Amino acid sequence: TRWRSDGKLLVTGANHPDVKVWDTRGTINRKLKGHKAPIHEVSFLPNKVQVFSASDDMNAKTWDIATGDCLATLQGHKDYVRSGGPHPSHSHLIATGSYDKCVCLWDTRTEGTRCVAKFPHQASVEAVSWHPVGSLLAVAAGNSIFVWDTIAGRSQKLEDAPTASIFDGWENAQKPLFSCCNHQKAIASLTYDENGSSLLTGGLDTFVKVFNTTNYSVVHTLPYPAPVQSIALSPNSRLLV
Repeated sequence: TRWRSDGKLLVTGANHPDVKVWDTRGTINRKLKGHKAPIHEVSFLPNKVQVFSASDDMNAKTWDIATGDCLATLQGHKDYVRSGGPHPSHSHLIATGSYDKCVCLWDTRTEGTRCVAKFPHQASVEAVSWHPVGSLLAVAAGNSIFVWDTIAGRSQKLEDAPTASIFDGWENAQKPLFSCCNHQKAIASLTYDENGSSLLTGGLDTFVKVFNTTNYSVVHTLPYPAPVQSIALSPNSRLLV
């Protein structure tokens, strides 16, 4: 479930193949049909007139809210697509994460909407989150987080940060900019705060952790009585849900 930035529309996905767009009165404005399995991720594109969805049918789609038409089908994953979303300022650039242990980067301006980059992982990808400014993409795979520079294709480990190497392009980026493992069980959700200074993760180990994005060290650990499957911040990042 995601609100549009102006607070006037809400998009939802559920354990059925339809994407629904609601207004603030609780009326369904648009029902988007085209997926063949449950929807686990939805969001509005930055242009506010299109919607993104990711499904267990191994595909992601973009939709036109006004007409209900499917604008693009992002096809290429080999397992459930459980996460994804558009770049915060470029509606044509979309990331998807799948249980096939891969994150794909898509450019909807290309003919056939092809995958322009793949970022492999060692575990199923449960969540992705774009940094609010720039090209960084945070990924939750297993009990680890990985941060990729989707533009420069840079590779850098925390222990040797000053010796980052530069790759020629997206397709050659085989290592994350940062990686760390601070949860004992799988991370189910993650999100940056409004200015990108913090990254929050929620895990099945019942903890929410707050990372400082300067060096991705843990600055806060919040215990909960049950596994944390979803987290969200208020627009000003003062409230955690």
